Amino acid sequence: MSALASCQPRSNTTSHADASGRGRGSGLGQSIARTLVEAHGGTLTLASVLGWGTVATIRLPSNGTS
Repeated sequence: MSALASCQPRSNTTSHADASGRGRGSGLGQSIARTLVEAHGGTLTLASVLGWGTVATIRLPSNGTS
């Protein structure tokens, strides 16, 4: 992937509202994080439990290869 291609906006954004109905962000964080991690040969996994929280696990190779 070229540097220019990796800077293109993501189309899979979502809008999340809090209790007041206001949005809390653009929804780009996960997509950007996954792209960066995968560009370095790693993986990003998420586990979420409603009302409890979310755990993000990033695994990167130590020698620069997958």
